[in-house]
Amino acid sequence: MTNDKKFEDIEFRIATMDDLEVAVDFSIDVFRLQEPLANTMGFTPSEAEPLFRWVVKRGISHNHTGLAFHKPSGRLIGFLTTTLWYREKEANQYEPFPELSLRCKQLGDILQELKGPFWELCPKDVNTVLRRDYSCVHKDFQRRGIGTQLDKLFADPEKLKAENIDGVISETSSVANQAVLSKRGYVVLKELIYEEYKDEHGQKILPDKLCDGSTKMVLNFKKC
Repeated sequence: MTNDKKFEDIEFRIATMDDLEVAVDFSIDVFRLQEPLANTMGFTPSEAEPLFRWVVKRGISHNHTGLAFHKPSGRLIGFLTTTLWYREKEANQYEPFPELSLRCKQLGDILQELKGPFWELCPKDVNTVLRRDYSCVHKDFQRRGIGTQLDKLFADPEKLKAENIDGVISETSSVANQAVLSKRGYVVLKELIYEEYKDEHGQKILPDKLCDGSTKMVLNFKKC
């Protein structure tokens, strides 16, 4: 491990609206390229910006989004954006979607296909969950426990239980995240196989494998 990337040089904290711009920039400059599904969709920075801004802003407003900063440089090098999601539809008060490109809409459709039946698949006594929207650590800082620490601090089921949150869900597209969540005790509620997925017009829009070798997207859940 190089001296300029030591774990003790990382600061973890809850995001506030003052962090919105740096978190949106990180989404565009890092997450867009590193996250397998976003990478495969081929979003340009300009078309990704409205979607990423909407998701990040929503997550920050729910007060559970975690950030990881490299203290020597002041750079944001990782984040875990999360949203509270309620079984009672009226409790989910979100801003309207911005105008999105076709590819961003297609991504939304893919996610909806996966998470749409969540409330029918999860235990009946689950009424509030924390949804892991975006999880990403800059490639230069990976394998240092930063992603694990973000989860422990900001999405730990035992801690969330004290806040009357019943579970944590995640739609994971990467092989790495699918393996990590499995080790942490998350269960698979549903899988979306890329080879089989077709859009509303019956067209295949995804390759059989993403850039990291992933063949499916997984809806993961862990009860608090």
